[in-house]
Amino acid sequence: MANNYVFNDSLPVAPLKIAALESCKDLAAKVNDHIVQFRRNDIEELMRRKEDLHYRGYDVDSYLLHCSCPRFGTGEGKAVINESVRGTDVFVMVDVMNYSIPYTVSGYTNHMSPDDHFQDLKRIIGLPEQFKNNTTADGKHVGRWQSTKFLTEGESVFSFYVPTYAGVDPETGKSLWYTYKTHDAGNKERIKTSDYSVASQEGREMHGDALPDVYGGFGTSLRFYGVDFSIGFTYQLGGQVLDQGYMFYMDSPAGTSTGNNYHHDLLNSWTPENSGSNIPRFAYNDSNQAAVSDRFLTSASYLNIQNITLGYTLPKRITRKFLVENLRIYFACDNVWYWSKRQGLDPRQAINGITNPYYYAPIRTFSGGVTVTF
Repeated sequence: MANNYVFNDSLPVAPLKIAALESCKDLAAKVNDHIVQFRRNDIEELMRRKEDLHYRGYDVDSYLLHCSCPRFGTGEGKAVINESVRGTDVFVMVDVMNYSIPYTVSGYTNHMSPDDHFQDLKRIIGLPEQFKNNTTADGKHVGRWQSTKFLTEGESVFSFYVPTYAGVDPETGKSLWYTYKTHDAGNKERIKTSDYSVASQEGREMHGDALPDVYGGFGTSLRFYGVDFSIGFTYQLGGQVLDQGYMFYMDSPAGTSTGNNYHHDLLNSWTPENSGSNIPRFAYNDSNQAAVSDRFLTSASYLNIQNITLGYTLPKRITRKFLVENLRIYFACDNVWYWSKRQGLDPRQAINGITNPYYYAPIRTFSGGVTVTF
């Protein structure tokens, strides 16, 4: 029986790969065979969309990834992946309770324990050694530093890695950030600095994740005596966003810039009379007044009214007098309103949590019409 749902509503956006570890190869082979047959259950639809599906790696003879976790004579192991997995969805299969897999240590035969299987799993999904070329300022993570992110094992690829804001110097009104001072014994001390270049190089820390905990949508529709009403919402809970729009409007004037817009929060900037403010002084040509830090990380949660539709269908006893079977008048509004942590912040801009101060939110549109059925 054809399963059109697979083709019409849930077609994957990336090719599938199954990384089967030694403990689970037999089960993985059966899963692979099932998926191959399942995806070919509608030959007519498959042929009609052959070009599209081939591009997605949908119609292949096997989804098994050529990989292994060989062990050395010392008992140590490594992961070997013999093909590229760039742009693919990889599912790893392992049976941690399989005690029948032997390996040799110093000439003696042992059997893999649950911990041995788990170590192989970590080797398969672990960050390649060539990417472990940076260490976080606090020394807790090893990986790759990429702009405002840090790629490391055990953390999201969308985890923020930025300087930590330490408030304002009450004497000068300058911004302060945290950094680390390494002592002769090798231990690190967390201290404050007004030098942003030092904080940026030696004081960055991991700060949350751009990915939300949950997102989705919901809605409802009502109908009463010819009047119909429907409303749809989208939402997101959790995650953080680097609000570069707010950064832009909290920055200081520089060069010959004139006519800039500024955020009203600047009215609470540090002054000698307002030395307890958490907003630095508003000073000409201060390039670090609104420098990137966790000061501008904001909740990415939002609630959005996606659309509202209101309509009225005239009674048939009236429309049939004009030889009309059905007549409905409706009014609709899209992108109605959204609520976020800060007015003007639209967390929907990008999945990586970096907003653009020049970005315009989806435009609110109004429409209406008449639907006539004869």
